[in-house]
Amino acid sequence: MTERYSVAAERHHRVAVRLEADGEIDDAAYHYGLVGENALKYGLLKSGVVPAWDAGGIKRTNTPMGKHFPKLTPIIRDFIADIRLFASGCIGAQIQSVVDDPAFFGRFQGWSIDIRYADDQCTPVDPADCARWAQDADLFLRRLVLMV
Repeated sequence: MTERYSVAAERHHRVAVRLEADGEIDDAAYHYGLVGENALKYGLLKSGVVPAWDAGGIKRTNTPMGKHFPKLTPIIRDFIADIRLFASGCIGAQIQSVVDDPAFFGRFQGWSIDIRYADDQCTPVDPADCARWAQDADLFLRRLVLMV
């Protein structure tokens, strides 16, 4: 399978915006989290970090590429030295600035992939959380995919 993280990030963003406008907060929130995940993974791949892991024999499932929020953020912390070492080019500068921002570790706080199952621990989603995750998703999409 060839992952197309940038396409996925943009698609999930379009869906999330429509769902939120229709009052479907739980579903919009789920898609906003996927925007963040896909944007991060796109940045890691395109910056050269993932190819460096691949060349080093590190399984993707043991890297941020194999994780979802909430497990994605702490594993980024574990791999931050690699990101700083291997990320290059314009997207490399962007991914480094995103993960080096002290606010990074608070992004998507409280979001869980388990929203997709309507888990009682995750839903209903508070509209304020959805709005916060929408801002996080917009930031990651702009910085890591659209490069603006």
